[in-house]
Amino acid sequence: MLGWIGGKPVESYYYIAGQVCTAVYFLFFIVLLPIIAELELRNYHTSIDFFDSNF
Repeated sequence: MLGWIGGKPVESYYYIAGQVCTAVYFLFFIVLLPIIAELELRNYHTSIDFFDSNF
């Protein structure tokens, strides 16, 4: 998406779309990816505790 928008002329709607897509792209890696990793680790540790307590 960003590559396609980058090839378009500088007009207001392409400029705004580029800004929004760039923000979403970086927010994914800076904010959402660490949150998802933390949730997966919590789920992993919970499942280990569950299986350990049954033995």
